[in-house]
Amino acid sequence: MLVTGQPATLETQIVASSTVQTGKNSEVIYAVGETAYLQRSETQVTLETKEAGSVLVSGLRMLTGKILSVFPSGRAVRMTTKNASIGIRGTGVYMESDPEQNYFCTCYGTTDIFAVSDPTSPVPVV
Repeated sequence: MLVTGQPATLETQIVASSTVQTGKNSEVIYAVGETAYLQRSETQVTLETKEAGSVLVSGLRMLTGKILSVFPSGRAVRMTTKNASIGIRGTGVYMESDPEQNYFCTCYGTTDIFAVSDPTSPVPVV
């Protein structure tokens, strides 16, 4: 596993601006602030924050892979893949992405899904 391009150890800290990359046949569970993640094998995720040094995750970018995320209730978060941008107002989210398709499940709350090629076309999911 790599965190921001460096091999991770048990002492490695993952922060709201980290890129976390898992290898083949691996997974990692981690928390940043009040947000928890279960990241599956062969997944690369870049965590995003609106303010430098903040522990609040405002979004994540994932080109390929699989991740389960649990956010504090009521926080708006944006998840972005190659094909979609998903605005979340909820707590539990599972997402899979590969170059051809996305799979997305909101466990609690609501989402607005936008095609990256047409950001004016939201599809609300409750």
